[in-house]
Amino acid sequence: LKVLYNFTDSTGGNPAGELLSVGGLFYGVAGSGGAHGLGAVYSITAEGQYTLIHSFAGGDDGASPLGGLELLDRHFYGTTFKGGAKDLGTVYEITSAGTEKVVHTFTGSNGDGAEPAAELAALNGAVYGTTFRGGIGAGVVFEVRKDGRVRVVHTLKQNDGTRPLAGLTAFNGALSGV
Repeated sequence: LKVLYNFTDSTGGNPAGELLSVGGLFYGVAGSGGAHGLGAVYSITAEGQYTLIHSFAGGDDGASPLGGLELLDRHFYGTTFKGGAKDLGTVYEITSAGTEKVVHTFTGSNGDGAEPAAELAALNGAVYGTTFRGGIGAGVVFEVRKDGRVRVVHTLKQNDGTRPLAGLTAFNGALSGV
């Protein structure tokens, strides 16, 4: 075991989700810490050199990323558990240079999800994820297209699972999750 980096509140506390390896760097998220104490996106080398890419500011920017990052066409996608217009989470797109934009704000109304907490999965030019709440209360599976369109793919019900905390996996052209 070799410790690569010791996190602090200012660099990102409570690292969450899986690390994503791209071009010799590991990319990840921290659920708290950063410049505003509301979470961060970072990269780290195998030698332990840490770079803070983005600090979440709350509000429309989102807060508390928990599910890691997914890569789609040289852009990273991730979710925040909180933040957005109703404080129910966001989907964001970010470059390795730190240019970030919120793609979707969850509202929890009209079948929309709330509080995404799990990993995203890339499949057929889109990323897919789940929310812990929303839809009819038990969560949803959602799709985010590169052009920013977001749609609910499935509303979770008691008979097919509720409140997912684990991410989706793309395998053989289909998505699986628990």
